[in-house]
Formats: sequence, C-alpha cells, structure tokens
Amino acid sequence: MKEGDLEVVKENLRQFNKSPRVPARVVLNNKTILVFESDDYQTVLFSMNLENLKSIENFSEDPEDCFVLKDCTNEKRVVLCGFSSGMERPSQQKREWIKQIYFFRDKCQDEGNLYTDEILLLKKRALEEEALERRANGHKDKEKMERISAKLEKLQNLAMIVCK
Repeated sequence: MKEGDLEVVKENLRQFNKSPRVPARVVLNNKTILVFESDDYQTVLFSMNLENLKSIENFSEDPEDCFVLKDCTNEKRVVLCGFSSGMERPSQQKREWIKQIYFFRDKCQDEGNLYTDEILLLKKRALEEEALERRANGHKDKEKMERISAKLEKLQNLAMIVCK
C-alpha cells in the first residue's frame, strides 16, 4: 500500500462514518428560522425565534460543512449541513448561512425592517458578479446562466413583495 493510498482510505472512512443527511428546506426571516422536511409547510422539523438563538457551533462529526443551532434553553437544537452544488462547496454554504443567520438576528429586528432592501441589493450584486465572472472565464453554459437570471428575477419579485 502506497502512502497516498492510506489517505484515500482515511477519507473514505471519514465519509462512511458521517451521520445520514436528509434534505430539508430552511426558511429564515427577520424573526424566525424554520426547517421543513419537505416543500409542505406542515412538515416542520425545527423552529426557533431568532431572539432565542443561543449559539451556532461547529458540528463535531463534520465541523467543515455542518453547524448546530441551539436555543437559549438548550432544549431545541438542529444540525444543518451544506451540500455540494455546481456553484458552492458545502463549507462555503455553511459560512454564508451562518453569516445570514447572525445578520437577520442582529440587524433585522427593527419593526420597519430597514435592512431588507440592503439584503436584496447585496444578493443581487453577488449574483450579477457571479454571472460576469462566468462570462469572463468563458463559462457560457446556457442552463446555468438561465438559473442565475431566474434567481435575479425571484429577488426582484421578492423586493416588490417586501415593498408592498
């Protein structure tokens, strides 16, 4: 067995020993975070008021890609993990989600919610920059560009709803 082979075996064992992961839908707003088992809103697995968020910690079984949300009573907790997509690695998703959760908890508690437009603008800019970067790098995958355009359109629609 070569030295590199041992590393491959260790990585495979690490992947094998992970807890099973179940897809979920996570909805975050300025007051709550909700985790649903499916698209059906009656399948709530976890819910918490953001003001009760005690901590966000790395998940011991997979600290790179997963984190644990705990409420201040320590009675509620949920583990969330990023997933591989064509655009982001799980660790990138994890960092972004944590940043957004803290932002919503700490900055969006205003009744007037002055930050909603700022959030939408930041997301729109990020999507536009990503589209420009893909074009600059020669990635002209039409399907991916259509998805980015669809995301931009959804954000614009969300902005219209928020403004009403």
